[in-house]
Amino acid sequence: MRKLLAVMAMLTMFTGPVSASSISLDSAVFVEKVDGGARSLAAADSFRPGETIVTIVRWRAESASLESFSVTSALPAGLRFDRASGQVSVSTDGGATFRGPDNVAGRITHLRWTINAGDAARGRGQLSYRATVR
Repeated sequence: MRKLLAVMAMLTMFTGPVSASSISLDSAVFVEKVDGGARSLAAADSFRPGETIVTIVRWRAESASLESFSVTSALPAGLRFDRASGQVSVSTDGGATFRGPDNVAGRITHLRWTINAGDAARGRGQLSYRATVR
């Protein structure tokens, strides 16, 4: 799909009491393959409608004394959100407001994870979401 869905729609933003310079992100996008009931992930350079993609975001904190922070990711219009790791909130209004992912009407435009202070103190972690290509 067009330039890997515009590089996954400018993947992430930070919110919270830490500066973005103290957090680094690395992301990878995979296509889920199913062969005889076994699931695997393959590196993605293009997508086809109906395929399931998995995006993995790894974060690293430069300081172990961080408080909680949030990571927000725009969900490209060409994807339908299926599920995410951890406690994720979703937005259907371009990231203006967020709520739990259950019983959401409308197209999900953004995902937001809150990294609690205990997880932030570990200095690194991983988030992921699964979506279907429209």
